[in-house]
Amino acid sequence: MSCLAVDTDEMLAFDGPVSPKLLREVAGHFVTGVCVITAEDPIVGPHGMTLNSLTTVSADPASLLICLNRESTTHKVVSRAERFVVNVLAAEQQEIAELFATRAADKFDRVSWIRSASGLPMLPGSLALLECVVTHMHDVHTHSVVVADVIAATAVGGEPLLFHRGRLAGPVRP
Repeated sequence: MSCLAVDTDEMLAFDGPVSPKLLREVAGHFVTGVCVITAEDPIVGPHGMTLNSLTTVSADPASLLICLNRESTTHKVVSRAERFVVNVLAAEQQEIAELFATRAADKFDRVSWIRSASGLPMLPGSLALLECVVTHMHDVHTHSVVVADVIAATAVGGEPLLFHRGRLAGPVRP
């Protein structure tokens, strides 16, 4: 059995509590993809937000989870509509990721978008699209963990937009 040698001078102290800043700094070392969640509300209209908290839950039946801040308009829209689309962004869609990370009310006026067969807003040029129906919402602190069945999916491939240490980036090359 081998042990990993660690320079304790460089280790973080493991005495709590962990601040939000420290959590973002440490968790930021985990590279994620970047998505925009889009949904439609009869009153608000199309709405969406950038996120990187996407995880598949099960392949059979196909399901995934996302995490939404309970104060966000997207949370309210997804809660009411109980349906959404995950738009997995391509490397060249950084401006879209930045736009949907804002609270701007006119996001859909500033991008090209289309509707799915069932009428949900989608962003063309995305690497993958997953249409989802909410099955569970669990409140955890400031967010809701949203579990959803995937009812339609497609992927075109290409280079993903990534999020690492608080920054958007294209694919990492060896």
